[in-house]
Amino acid sequence: MKKHNEDFELVDRRLYPRFKVHYLADVYLGNRNIYATVVDISEKGVGIILPERFYPGDEIELRIRCCIEGGDEKKTDVRLSARVVWIGEKNEKGIYTGGLEIVDISEVDLDILRLNIAQLAEDQPET
Repeated sequence: MKKHNEDFELVDRRLYPRFKVHYLADVYLGNRNIYATVVDISEKGVGIILPERFYPGDEIELRIRCCIEGGDEKKTDVRLSARVVWIGEKNEKGIYTGGLEIVDISEVDLDILRLNIAQLAEDQPET
């Protein structure tokens, strides 16, 4: 996806499409446990809203409460390790937005994530 500005053109360098979501998540950094919201997701990255500032390069653990549809709707947690790539400034509501790169995920959790993404792809265009 390319974004255009009258002065220059930006190229989206993501190899994996991201999809909009609204998932609750637990973020673990050292002995801190922070509740967050995942706003977009792909096989390699996560867009997140946080109540506290993190810094690029921080390595965190993340538990995302995904929703996988089936005969009965069920929630399935995905656990992964991620690196903070960027963090925006605190907004007027006192929250931060950021981007995470997934650096480690088990095969089981990756399968759950891929199933979730496949279901998202059927319902919405990539972001």
